[in-house]
Amino acid sequence: METSHNNGCRLRFGQFEADLSEGKLFSRGLPVRVENQPFQILAALLERPGEVIDREELRTRLWPNGTYVDFDEGVNTAVSKLRASLRDSAEAPVFVETVPRRGYRFIAPILDVTVSKDLPANGRQPPSSPAHGSDAISLSEPNAASNSPGLSHRALPKRRNVAVTLIALFVLVLAAGWAMHFWRTHVSRSLNRETMEIRKLTDTGNVDAVAISPDGRFVIYARRIGENVSLRIRQIDSGGDVEVLPAADVLFYGLTFSPDGNYLYFVRSDKNDIGYRYLYVMPALGGPSRKLIADIDSPVSFSPDGRQFLFMRGIPTKDQIQVRIANPDGTGDHLLTTMEESDVDFQPGATWSPDGRTVAVPVFHTGKRFKASLYGVSITDGLRRELYSTNGNIGRPLWYPDGSAMLVPIYEPSVGRRQLWNISFPTGKRERVTNDVSDYYMTLDMTPDGKNAVTAESRWVSNIWASSADISRLVQITSGESQMVEAIDTDSGKLLVLAPGEIWIMDANGTGRASFAKLDAARIRKCGTFVVARVWQEGTPHIVRLKGDGTNAVSLAEGNPVGFSCSPDGKFIFYADESPPQRILKVPIEGGTSVEIARIPGDNPVGNVEISNDGKFLAFEWDQYKPAPAMHLDVISSTGGPLVRSFIVPPKVYDVRWSPDDTDLQYVLTRDGVGNLWEQSLSGAPPKQLTKFKSGLIFGFNWSKNHKRLLLARGSVTSDAVLLSHLR
Repeated sequence: METSHNNGCRLRFGQFEADLSEGKLFSRGLPVRVENQPFQILAALLERPGEVIDREELRTRLWPNGTYVDFDEGVNTAVSKLRASLRDSAEAPVFVETVPRRGYRFIAPILDVTVSKDLPANGRQPPSSPAHGSDAISLSEPNAASNSPGLSHRALPKRRNVAVTLIALFVLVLAAGWAMHFWRTHVSRSLNRETMEIRKLTDTGNVDAVAISPDGRFVIYARRIGENVSLRIRQIDSGGDVEVLPAADVLFYGLTFSPDGNYLYFVRSDKNDIGYRYLYVMPALGGPSRKLIADIDSPVSFSPDGRQFLFMRGIPTKDQIQVRIANPDGTGDHLLTTMEESDVDFQPGATWSPDGRTVAVPVFHTGKRFKASLYGVSITDGLRRELYSTNGNIGRPLWYPDGSAMLVPIYEPSVGRRQLWNISFPTGKRERVTNDVSDYYMTLDMTPDGKNAVTAESRWVSNIWASSADISRLVQITSGESQMVEAIDTDSGKLLVLAPGEIWIMDANGTGRASFAKLDAARIRKCGTFVVARVWQEGTPHIVRLKGDGTNAVSLAEGNPVGFSCSPDGKFIFYADESPPQRILKVPIEGGTSVEIARIPGDNPVGNVEISNDGKFLAFEWDQYKPAPAMHLDVISSTGGPLVRSFIVPPKVYDVRWSPDDTDLQYVLTRDGVGNLWEQSLSGAPPKQLTKFKSGLIFGFNWSKNHKRLLLARGSVTSDAVLLSHLR
């Protein structure tokens, strides 16, 4: 049944309010940018909450004249934009649920919020308005009176217990006084969820890093257009936005204002190898930049007096992360402490405490201790104490001004997203800050007063595409807003599709999807009658073997195994292990001892170890940092021995495969922001482009067993800067 709403009302759901008459959306009283068509979909859903609104009805509402041809794509795009504005998710919806092959349904509770004509546009009550005057907001909630506390819920004291009652009241007064003192000295300085606000600062979908000035007036962010990334500064209040560093084909890994706000320190990749980075400094409002330090892997953090800064440096061949200190001009670089058995690919940044005595260091341990830990390290002697640990990654910790806690991003495997938490110091107690469908970046920045912080939130959508015999004719075979990583075919003709936290099985045309196994997997392969995956078990990565029905997971290898492949006869698994010494190994599919095939040259293995279709050769990538940074693609015999072929490839090559006839190596290369497949001939001829996509990214690809069908996971990733204000 259709529900009508008065034009003088807003509809409240969660943190949002929608004004249907004005076509406006608000989050905690602040306007949210949403385009007309996404808002029209929201209005249709809000008018009939709980009911399925079919796609044909939405088409009529969005395009009443019937002028739009490909309305399926248009509806998908509009729904995606609506979910982005609501920070909602198709996989774990809070507001908008997809009903397969039918339409959409609004699933959250809705309240009518009556707004007086005299109320300001932002929905807040004027300071001079009385709490219950004519300008107040009245909420129509069911059974509101029954939720009010009152004497009817308590037993009244009898006269003979008056003395006891007076004593009890005296104790309560003392307790109340102590509680008020505690609240004033502790709680009032902690997170205030009632006043905290989160709002987007950008709406371009291409932000990579962000920092906020010490006075909270400006943010600097890295904006990506195609392969080129520039730095821009934005005034938060006015929204004015100008470029301060021209675009270049690089990546930024950390932005930090100097304590006085006059300079920007930024970490940027080498143009030939994104794994090697440098620290630069430049005037915050634009000007020439100067290189300070080579081989740096994290944002810098200044000491309270501004005379030194911290940074992190990974040593891949030793699985070590160094925490180092230097002067603002890059001189005086020296070691504070070394974190052993740590993942060098994960370095969100160490930070200096407000009193200058402690450094907070997040790391992800490898080897026998696979877990993320947050440490407090003493500046005076380098001694460290573990404050908090988890199976999910821990991002850059930001200290509150009183040093009592830190704001920290933490990846939560159960939901597949990064959320923000408070970690108290020195107790390590965890307190949730955000609980939404956003995926926040692991690097944050905060003003010195602890009131405002900035980060970026991202959104990833991908589906499966397939070709017939002609690789140039790829078509999308799944739909919706899934996060699909790769697809492989099976002997039965069905597809296995890897997604975060789950492996799906579906028909060859992408329909009939069902769960195959709930696993936190990073890669899947069909090996004879088995399915093999790289998964996390009890906090440790394993290569596991599953039966053909997805059951009975048996570990074949552990340690720090990365990309693997199966021999053509299905009898062996070839994989790389990042733990020192970095090696290529093989293990029988039936289980047993892993055997070394070769050592990884250079500084770090990258990506997969791929065996050729005839089983004779292995292809793999690795990083070289000195004498000049470069990424290599090598071929060796599957039995070991010297190099057969070696190529220097562009820094953004990944997901290497053998061509069906083993004469070429195929890989994904992203250029101008678009992912396509390329092919490198073993003869040494220049690489050639295979697919001709004009937009989107490729997350993974595989050939069918008969080499006649190509399967791709393809989609997009968007990210924008967000401001968290009134934190304390």
